[in-house]
Amino acid sequence: MPLANVTLPDAFFSRRALGTTSGRLTADDVVEIMDVVARFEWSFDARRFDALADLLTEDVVCDHIFGYRAGKTAVMDMLTNVIPYYGLRHQSTNATVYLDERGNPCAVSYLVVIQVATESGDDGPFPLVIADALVTDSMRRENGRWRIAGRTFEQMKVTSVYLPDEATRRSFEATAVERAARTGAGAQGRK
Repeated sequence: MPLANVTLPDAFFSRRALGTTSGRLTADDVVEIMDVVARFEWSFDARRFDALADLLTEDVVCDHIFGYRAGKTAVMDMLTNVIPYYGLRHQSTNATVYLDERGNPCAVSYLVVIQVATESGDDGPFPLVIADALVTDSMRRENGRWRIAGRTFEQMKVTSVYLPDEATRRSFEATAVERAARTGAGAQGRK
């Protein structure tokens, strides 16, 4: 059964001390990283692209169900022009900070997407949970602030009410590694 269980990297489960090559993460670092993850979704839903861009590094990479982009300009273009947003609310939950296999700080979270309106004004059965995905954010401290250096969306389950095409829905369920094998782009070094 697809998506019966979430797939996470082994590094997530190692529970090693949050020490990086540049020093140990403090409790303040962990809280700020979790704040950045939540602020991304708030900024996206509020269409506050200035605030959203401030959360990203210049060389950010976004590996999304709707495409792979590198560099802040390309990522912001995808966020503003490709990814659906009208009437949607994005909730980041269960954010957990860990160190990836190279010792870099990351946060993994669930993304729950709730539809509250349609552009056509249909009443619909709202609010309606239409999707769930796993999001991994690679973080980097720049100019005294934690920012997202890489963002990977994967293992997304979308309701057939929102996306009737079963083949597309099944393709969204892939891990980033599976998607990279299929498309030749992405997976940001994840195993």
